[in-house]
Amino acid sequence: MFTIDKNNKIEILNLSGTNRETYKAVKPQLNDLDNISELTPNEVYRIEISFQVV
Repeated sequence: MFTIDKNNKIEILNLSGTNRETYKAVKPQLNDLDNISELTPNEVYRIEISFQVV
């Protein structure tokens, strides 16, 4: 779960089943999305991401 702050940056509210290194890898990628500014600030969004570390 995440929200968008007043500067159109991601604020992660909950990142379950992961460690700090994954958090640090995911957040910058979310902030680099082209359409992030189309999201409404202060609204809570949920995205489910699954990946496998090889």
